[in-house]
Amino acid sequence: VVHEAMPSSTAIFLGTELLSTRVLGPEPFVACGPSEPITLRLRNILREYGEEGDLFTEMVQNAEDAEATVCRFLLDLRHRREATSGLLDPNMIACHGPALWAYNNALFTEDDLRNITRVGAATKEGQAGRIGRFGLGFSSVYRVTDVPAVLTGETLLIFDPNGTHLGKHIPRAGCPGIRLDFSSRPRILRAFAEQFWPYHGIFGCRLPEPGPFPGSLFRLPFRTEEEAVKSQICSEAFGTERIQSLGTSFLGSNQLLLLFLRKVKEMSLEMLPDTATSAEDTVPLAILRQKEIRDLGSPGDPPSWAAIEQLTACEEASKTTRHYLVLVCQGDGELLELFHQNTQAGLHPPPPMAGVALPLALTADGKWVPRLGAEEGKVFCHLPMPVASGLPIHVHGAFSILSNRKGLWDTSEQGKWNRMLLRNAVPAAWLRALDHLRAMHEAGELKSYEYHVFWPDTNTARYPFTEAVTGFYHSVAARNGPKLFSDGCSWCSLQDARFLHQDVVRHPKLGATAKRVFATALPHPLLAVTLPEHVQRGLGKAVDAGTYDWPRFYCELVLPNLKDLSVVDRDPLILHALDMSHDDVDKVLQTVPCIPVTPHGRLQLINCLVHPRGRTASLYDPEDGHFPSGDAFLSPERLSQLERLGMIKDTMTLPELLERTKTVQLIWTKDHAQACRRAACILELLQDAVEKRVNNTMQAAFQTVPFLPGTLPTGEHVLFPAAQLYHHANAPLLGLIHPILAPKLLGENFRLAKEVASFLGLDRQLPAATVLEQLQALTCSSNRLALEDLRDSTHCCYKYLNNLLQRDHSSWGEVASAVAQRNPFILVGSRFVPVMAVAKTLLFEAVPYLHQLPEQYQPYSQLWECVGLRSTFTWDDYAQVLCSLAELHAGEPLPATELTLALRLVSCGLMADDKEPNAYQTQQLFLPDQEGILRPRDKLHFNDTPWMPVDRDVHLCHEQLSRATALHCRVPTTRHWALERSRLLTADLSLWAQPFGAHEDLPTRLKNILGEYPVSARDIVTELLQNADDAGAGLVHFVWDRQQHPTDATFSENWNFLQGPALCIYNDSPFQQQDIEGIQRLGVGGKQGRQDVTGKFGLGFNTVFHFTNCPAFLTGDSALCVFDPHLYYVPGATAESPGGMFAVNPEFKKTFPDIYGTFLPSFFNLNQGVLFRLPLRTAAEAAFSRVSDLVVRDQDLMDMERVLAEGGEDLVLFLRHVRTVVFSEI
Repeated sequence: VVHEAMPSSTAIFLGTELLSTRVLGPEPFVACGPSEPITLRLRNILREYGEEGDLFTEMVQNAEDAEATVCRFLLDLRHRREATSGLLDPNMIACHGPALWAYNNALFTEDDLRNITRVGAATKEGQAGRIGRFGLGFSSVYRVTDVPAVLTGETLLIFDPNGTHLGKHIPRAGCPGIRLDFSSRPRILRAFAEQFWPYHGIFGCRLPEPGPFPGSLFRLPFRTEEEAVKSQICSEAFGTERIQSLGTSFLGSNQLLLLFLRKVKEMSLEMLPDTATSAEDTVPLAILRQKEIRDLGSPGDPPSWAAIEQLTACEEASKTTRHYLVLVCQGDGELLELFHQNTQAGLHPPPPMAGVALPLALTADGKWVPRLGAEEGKVFCHLPMPVASGLPIHVHGAFSILSNRKGLWDTSEQGKWNRMLLRNAVPAAWLRALDHLRAMHEAGELKSYEYHVFWPDTNTARYPFTEAVTGFYHSVAARNGPKLFSDGCSWCSLQDARFLHQDVVRHPKLGATAKRVFATALPHPLLAVTLPEHVQRGLGKAVDAGTYDWPRFYCELVLPNLKDLSVVDRDPLILHALDMSHDDVDKVLQTVPCIPVTPHGRLQLINCLVHPRGRTASLYDPEDGHFPSGDAFLSPERLSQLERLGMIKDTMTLPELLERTKTVQLIWTKDHAQACRRAACILELLQDAVEKRVNNTMQAAFQTVPFLPGTLPTGEHVLFPAAQLYHHANAPLLGLIHPILAPKLLGENFRLAKEVASFLGLDRQLPAATVLEQLQALTCSSNRLALEDLRDSTHCCYKYLNNLLQRDHSSWGEVASAVAQRNPFILVGSRFVPVMAVAKTLLFEAVPYLHQLPEQYQPYSQLWECVGLRSTFTWDDYAQVLCSLAELHAGEPLPATELTLALRLVSCGLMADDKEPNAYQTQQLFLPDQEGILRPRDKLHFNDTPWMPVDRDVHLCHEQLSRATALHCRVPTTRHWALERSRLLTADLSLWAQPFGAHEDLPTRLKNILGEYPVSARDIVTELLQNADDAGAGLVHFVWDRQQHPTDATFSENWNFLQGPALCIYNDSPFQQQDIEGIQRLGVGGKQGRQDVTGKFGLGFNTVFHFTNCPAFLTGDSALCVFDPHLYYVPGATAESPGGMFAVNPEFKKTFPDIYGTFLPSFFNLNQGVLFRLPLRTAAEAAFSRVSDLVVRDQDLMDMERVLAEGGEDLVLFLRHVRTVVFSEI
């Protein structure tokens, strides 16, 4: 032994062997610890383990992996003793102060001891039942100490990574620690008793006494200020305050530490004060126990499990007990497949396990209830992690976590694994746990449980735990999903769950009612389930099929089941349905009885309702059950809604009206006035109903129901069907023979619409026989009817018959045969007269024998034509009246009125007949004589020679009869009588005119002739010269007379067209009779066969029609011949005699001087020649001329003059008689 005066440092420097080494043997210590420099590595690891409390978690993790059941911690506040002898190294004196002890009741295996020395080696990865994976967890102890020690059995490990405490026993820096094996070297305990003194009494440890320790004991001396300065691992010192805070926060962060652990059931913290005299003088600070109070059976293959666990936390005077339903199971499907793939790839994946913990509470009566809102959902990977999930439950899983247990991997294969685990295994465990709750609820063990309280919310869930939410709701919505929906009593799957939309549930007035009705109206096995917003968000469209919004709620549940609802629930819901105005709801409302009606609140179809203030209301009584009942239903707004949905107000369908129509007859028997009011209402409503298309069956039904008040011909009022009644407008047409509608009974302002009348057949066309029968009745009743009514009714009958005949010609025979000519038919004045006594026109008064059709009846031409009414009376009618008067008075003078009538009959009647009476008619005629006696015509004479005396036996006509009347009636005149005796020439035109003109149909023939004779001045001159030569004339004088002669004394207005400019041709040789006759024979003439004339064909003269419509000539100043092929200019011209020849005598010249003057008597000697006059055709005459449309111009006359001037010699060269040709102009 070196002298005690020799410093130990000198001895060590000189290589002197230490006595302790000599005592412990040649190799008393085995080098132990990390095999590489470790301080920097540990320093970096501590940066990841940011919290001091992490070391509790890691200690528990090690205890769980070692299958310990108890894990205890002790805050040892005792300070070191002054003596430093008996230490493994003098520097170990710094470790004999306050320390943290960690104990568990499991021994470390050799592998455990080896693993704990390997930092970051992940020695437990892939080992079943081990939750440590990275080999980093134990390193967290370096947060509080530099020299941790582990005692298990008879082995003690002491680590000194800084190499500042066991420097003389650590030969290599790469292995900074020592391992003591007391079983093989027990003298170590004796040699270094001071070193092991702190262990004595701690958790039953007997060191330095020999013997194995039954468990594992960790000693973590708190880092002092001096150590912190030198430490290369951590520079944080742990003084008294910090040590105490470590104890204070023990339970705060670790209350759920044991929740998902299967081995460790208890964890505690104690304190050994500095003043303690014994290690047993500990003070309990906190204790946490886990107890399985109910095994729920394994949800699958091991290590799956399910149980209700109790966590008890005691701290000072407080004790907290919590309960959880914990379920852990293995995933399947894609997750299990991924696990096998990773295993085959040698990746050592964690087992595909996941679990959930649902907080429960135990009631005083031993029942379970959900414990809500007490804590936020935490994430576990066996042990809790500082990760927020946003879920309502605690989630555990074999996640791929970061090495510091602070988070989950989100990238690469680890991130994929985590997402798959969350999407697969976590929802599986979650749903199974909920299924256990369902079973407990069904068994009555779980109370106050709403099925959705532990369901996730997509809005609060955080990534990547949204994957668990997605998987959860996907599984719930699966076809054969779990029965996890409940109404509080029964359970069902999503397929049988039915939900009320939030708009329904939250309705301020009807929400509770709707929920109540919803629950009772759903058929089995459907279940009414509440649907919170977070569940609805999670299930998304999957709930659409089972969600009932207001329309679906009404259409499928409420309205079809109204009979099962109480009035309290029913009526508010119906009112709300009306207020919604939703198309689908409205359709169902219209098909089910849903509105309470009078008198007893029975439900009625809306289309059977009647608006109490509508036009149709009078058709119903309250007892009929058609008026809405209840103030709410009678509000204007609700009535408007009901009307929109089909409630009858102002219109009705035909079937409804028909049903009401049948009630009128019953009311009639009790109250005529009420029945009439109802009938009037029906007729008013029919106007709207019949605007639509109506089938014949319905129309026939209406026409056969007696509901219309009618008036019989006797005036009595009776109820009739429309088929037996006629429109009141037809009263004038049949009111005396058939019943008619009584409109006055239907109301003062009643008006029957045309459409309604047509629908009821009241406007049906009356047959002619009916109207004729009415006319017959009118003739029989004319004396007892008011004159105005008689006239109106008759007038209507005539008008109707006229229109009928105009529309339907088949009725003519019926009417014509029914109306006899001699029977009274036409109302004139106040009585009916026969048709034969009436004419449309009568210009004089002939009552009572002849009548003019009254003006108001004149338009009915069809009727009058049918019955043979004449336009005017004929000669025979007037003559018959005169004959009747003659017979009546039998040769006596007529009374003044009848004489006046007789004179009118002759002067206004007989003279009005344009036809010339024949001999028979005049033979039967009676005329009044001067004494007013009617005598036969042939016994009378007309005195037209008043200056001559009349024989006494000659009866003269009445002085008021004119000469023209007498001549028309073929009454011989006294002049005629005188002519017969003296042959005096009279002034009558007929005595100097006789028929004259071409004897063929001229216009077309002349037009054709003119087509062969071109319009040539030379040709016309040639023809005129030829005619003059043939007549033996030596002089031909052409005169262009441009004068407009007077028109006062001519034959007629038409003749006045001929008084204008004309071409006159004078020949100095008058025409002989044969010439006059020949010029009339068109195409034959009068010169045929004569050798002394040039003309042969009788055609040449007609070329003058190029210039004129009406040529004329005056020959010998004694005969005027006029050609009038148009029968227009000469009075009396006919087709047989289209012209006239007039004797020109002094009387003629005196009577028609304007005509005679146009033949230029002052220029020529008319006695010695003939003058042709060709009035030149004007534009007005050309417009209607059928012979030629040529308008003669001045140029045409000038061309004629030029022809004569230039070629006159040639024209007359071979003529026999013409020697001189002159052309003049006036």
